[in-house]
Amino acid sequence: MQSLFSFPNGPAASSGFLLLFLAASIHCSAQVITANDSFEGTPIHNYPPPSWTNLNDGLSTVDTQPGVMHNTMPPSEGTSYVSMVTRELNPPGTTETMWANLLTPFQKDKCYALSLDLAVSATDYGTLDWIDYYFNNPSRLAIYGFNGDCLTTADKELLWRSEVISDFSWQTVPILVNPRNNTYHRIEFQTEFASPGNYKNSALLIDHFQLRDTLTSFIHKDGLLELPENSSSIQWYFNNEAVPGASTPIMPELGTGLYRAVFVNKEGCLVDWEENYIFIGNPDWIEYYPNPAVYEVKLKFYSDGQAPCLLYIYNALGKLAMVRELNVRDGNNLIPIDLTRLATGYYHMKLLRPGMKPLLMKLLVMRDKNIE
Repeated sequence: MQSLFSFPNGPAASSGFLLLFLAASIHCSAQVITANDSFEGTPIHNYPPPSWTNLNDGLSTVDTQPGVMHNTMPPSEGTSYVSMVTRELNPPGTTETMWANLLTPFQKDKCYALSLDLAVSATDYGTLDWIDYYFNNPSRLAIYGFNGDCLTTADKELLWRSEVISDFSWQTVPILVNPRNNTYHRIEFQTEFASPGNYKNSALLIDHFQLRDTLTSFIHKDGLLELPENSSSIQWYFNNEAVPGASTPIMPELGTGLYRAVFVNKEGCLVDWEENYIFIGNPDWIEYYPNPAVYEVKLKFYSDGQAPCLLYIYNALGKLAMVRELNVRDGNNLIPIDLTRLATGYYHMKLLRPGMKPLLMKLLVMRDKNIE
């Protein structure tokens, strides 16, 4: 791959600083797609984990695992997961559905690379019509985007359907989502029988919903910037304005500011995430997102040392609501801030860094009634 951007005497020769941010691997504590991507919760029968909701159809009784209905599979990530069943009752049988709010809507005509860990339970069994059955047959998972009420809305689109899931061990399954009909604010998971008319009991196990690291945009090597191999349809932006004619892999040199490249990656997904940019210039620059936030806000900034930083959060009345010492490293920092203790409302965040002026940032924390 050819080099994209070189500095005459190394990175420091241009504007003094290069801040490079890559799409970070998603850890269990960082909720990116929903407010509970890792399905964390107390194991319980008939209830999904927090932020996920059963379809109100009288049939969807999703279980938070492990330990319920004799499921012994350890989680693939975190401390818990969910199980969703299909039942071989009189045709056409019954399936289960659960849904959640998306932290960032799935935009129409935009492509998203995701993944899920899936397995079939080998030990799940329960009673149907007073007879005990094992729920250990293959099944499928369908994912829908929708708006409004999950049970009644006509504004729903099938975004992805799995192949038949038959493994009794966790398999990480890649998912490509590309909404065609609308922008969707909610997501629905629904189990399906392995094939039409093949009504079998199954308990599908689901864990670790995540964006995939292949969305990383910039690669930094010895002072050179490169896009991932096989990138196409490239458009460069400077300070959030499209640069006319800047559609090649070479970054335009326009001085101090925010640079971003929107492109199609090798999987055919349009890459246009907040993490995919570089900033050339002032090390005092900082960004925080999402805003409004639900349970977490992320701080991005550059530090030229490892001195401790303090973050103070005040409510709308000026009362201190939270204080946290940040573990700051030399160079680029991406720090998640847990907001679960804060109620809905407006806040001010004050960041104190040695050698820098205090920085004041406005933040809205917004709890949806379906997320609580």
